[in-house]
Amino acid sequence: MADRDPRAGPAADPTLAALAELREHVLAAAALLDQVLTRIDSVERLRLEGVPGDRILALLGRPLLVQLVTDAAQHLDDGGARWRRHGARALRAQGRSMEEIARLYGVSRQRVAALLKPHTED
Repeated sequence: MADRDPRAGPAADPTLAALAELREHVLAAAALLDQVLTRIDSVERLRLEGVPGDRILALLGRPLLVQLVTDAAQHLDDGGARWRRHGARALRAQGRSMEEIARLYGVSRQRVAALLKPHTED
């Protein structure tokens, strides 16, 4: 399989499309992590003022700090998983064995087999 011309853009190059998708997940996580840092600053300030935890929750409202962290981690997990699947499939299409891919990724051959299976989100 010949490599596609990367100048053709994401529509013609699945790797560029996968990178664009990964970028979106990372940017979403970064935006959430900015909110996490702002919320941490607010909680610290209020605690230093002696405000009890339940009152802080009432003052700051939603989303809770724990939810922001969870959502950021989910974006990174989703984006990373899709990128891993894309990479494994691209390597396989280029003729790499499952054993080679497993060594490159630092996972088992069985994990590579799972990455290569069709996925409902793809």
